[in-house]
Amino acid sequence: MASLEEIRQARLTKLQILKERGINPYPSKVPRDFPIDFLKKNFDKQTEQGRPVSIAGRVMALRGQGAILFAVLFDGTARIQAIIKKDVMNSPMSDIGESSFELFVDTVDVGDFISVTGVPMLAERGEQSVMAESWVMATKSLLPLPEKWHGLQDVDERYRKRYLDFLMNPELRELIVKKSKFWDATRQFMKDHGFLEVETPTLETTTGGAEAQPFETHHNDFDMDVYLRISVGELWQKRLMAGGFPKTFEIGRVYRNGVKYEGQNRERLTDTLWKYCRKSISGPAYLINHPTVVAPLSKSNPDGLTTQRFQPIIAGSEVGNGYSELNDPIDQKKRFDEQKILLEAGDTEAMMQDNEFVEMLEYGMPPTCGFGFGERLFAILADKSLRESQTFPLMRPKI
Repeated sequence: MASLEEIRQARLTKLQILKERGINPYPSKVPRDFPIDFLKKNFDKQTEQGRPVSIAGRVMALRGQGAILFAVLFDGTARIQAIIKKDVMNSPMSDIGESSFELFVDTVDVGDFISVTGVPMLAERGEQSVMAESWVMATKSLLPLPEKWHGLQDVDERYRKRYLDFLMNPELRELIVKKSKFWDATRQFMKDHGFLEVETPTLETTTGGAEAQPFETHHNDFDMDVYLRISVGELWQKRLMAGGFPKTFEIGRVYRNGVKYEGQNRERLTDTLWKYCRKSISGPAYLINHPTVVAPLSKSNPDGLTTQRFQPIIAGSEVGNGYSELNDPIDQKKRFDEQKILLEAGDTEAMMQDNEFVEMLEYGMPPTCGFGFGERLFAILADKSLRESQTFPLMRPKI
């Protein structure tokens, strides 16, 4: 069995053959009339017309011998079989007169991208196919694809070479499509109910809207430290409420530099206890009446000890977070002061003080409710881990 490097060297030799024949193995454009799924959906019409069509895709399988080969092409929309016959594909591809069939045999491997031009037809077993009359190399691959039946078995390799995982695992590729539709549906729901989509700053001088340790960086022009936001613009959207925008939403990224906190303050112990207890709640359910100490942005209930905060729970996980937003500037200043004490005591997840936000509240913000959810909800609905549902999970670089 050939080693990976031996395979690579063999393909480099084939690459050189193409170059010696005056063929660019990495052209900027190749013949392509339409995606493969369009051809398959309109196959009867195309076969009736009997005209050649051009399609392009990656060679996912290659079989046959002698004077006939079968190549399965995939372009991200669908797969189709290209039939490569010596007596059909006999037009010269170079000035030395070598036939296109012979050059195909000598240079094409599974994993290459090619374009084929030929007449659509049904193969002997009724499979939709294209009888190739000519072909063009679109991209010569130098490394082989994983085996069809085994794919990528090592989890680290799967996440590191996600592009191969997508290619060999249709279920995973469909998961990413579903995720896109999930956020499309969310966006459309909000717009249908009169919400205005907005964009709020990603870099902040103080992080707010959640309790988490932020990522810190430096702004060179202003010569000051800034933070990647830990919530999707919660405090900024409240400013929009004060500015006369009654209904807003944002779909965006947040950045939380998760750590284990070893302190023993009441707030973190309460939060840790709750996270332990919630694991036994299969749900769906709502957690309400959070203690004031763990909800510094939420209105208080009449008892003064709990807040008007609500969180949906599914499968032992919090999948969202909502508040009756605190708009009393005096109470909000007091809550920020309490958070400042926790922050100075070493609680890196405590909320930073934002005096400009308090000033906005002094101008007046109307009664407001806010709610947000993230990718965890999609992961649970898709019955996948949060890491698996990410397109490209963060990985340590190989040394």
